[in-house]
Amino acid sequence: MPDKLTDRMSPIVWFSLVSLATAIAMFALVPNQVEKPPAIFGMESEGLNPEFFPHMVTALWIITSIWMLVDSFINPPKPETEKTPSGAYMRVLVTLGAALAYTLALVWLGFVASSAVVIILLSLFLGARNPFKIGLVAIVVPSAVFLIFTRLLHVSLPPFPYQLIGG
Repeated sequence: MPDKLTDRMSPIVWFSLVSLATAIAMFALVPNQVEKPPAIFGMESEGLNPEFFPHMVTALWIITSIWMLVDSFINPPKPETEKTPSGAYMRVLVTLGAALAYTLALVWLGFVASSAVVIILLSLFLGARNPFKIGLVAIVVPSAVFLIFTRLLHVSLPPFPYQLIGG
């Protein structure tokens, strides 16, 4: 059993610390990065405050990071654990690349179309093979999220750019 603190500093501990520091920085930056909707005829927007969801997600990120940190000290990894397969690193890198491409595609394709494209590509890359299920999820889930956020919660999401189809 490790007796010094430095003996317990596994990669999970380091990752948890970096994740916690990043989440705290993100939580602090949200008010400066989220634009308030313009007032129309002197009246503020009726929807949720635009900072609500970023703050909620970042707070969950902070809680998860603290949980991982505490758990890594309570249950330190065993030194004889198996080595991570190299394919796992490739899947993580491709998923991160897809997330970056998704954020860039939101501007040109809008929320529903870019979400559908990323769902299809990641599903195929990660091994899903049923085209009906992939297509169904790629269409239904982003459309439902778009409708819930824009109609019920009054949160703005990038719409489909009708300019691409001449509208």
